[in-house]
Amino acid sequence: LEYSGFVPDAYISDPTEKMDVYKRIASISTPEELESVAGELQDRHHDSAHDVSSEQAGQGLFARLSQGSRYQVQALENLTRIYEQEKDWENAISIAGQMGFVDEQSAKSVIAQFHCELAENARAVDDIDAALAHLDKAGSYNPHCARARLIRASIARQQGDCRTALKACEQVAGMDIDLLPEVLEPMRACHEELGTMP
Repeated sequence: LEYSGFVPDAYISDPTEKMDVYKRIASISTPEELESVAGELQDRHHDSAHDVSSEQAGQGLFARLSQGSRYQVQALENLTRIYEQEKDWENAISIAGQMGFVDEQSAKSVIAQFHCELAENARAVDDIDAALAHLDKAGSYNPHCARARLIRASIARQQGDCRTALKACEQVAGMDIDLLPEVLEPMRACHEELGTMP
């Protein structure tokens, strides 16, 4: 895994251990829990053979941990990125749901995109019902999710429902003009099949 975060690689290089640390930091809700996590990390640091740079990285980590909730947000953002890189969309949704924003984007918009990923995965194994359920969830998180409409249009065309596909394509074009090239051909094909070619 290649990702950056405030837990330095010199202190914890193993991605699984680092993810566990992020989870622990993200779950801190009281000063006592903060002290406990910092204490465990301090114990881990002193119990292992680290070089000077690792010791300095660990000290910086403890100092930042003592600042509390600001670093919980960073831990959540890092976990979200890790799950995204791993394509673990369910966990990415769970973590993003605890946040208001992910990388300056509304968490709801990000969660909608994660549901679109799950819809594509379901569609790839011909589980159309699951794909549509994920698209419904994407729409509930972000009613203006053009990608969800684009996937819905593709599924409708695949099922021979040109009216639904055409409606979804028109919605996509209205939501995001940059996606117009992606919907022109499906719109033309649907109009041709329906006999409504302008």
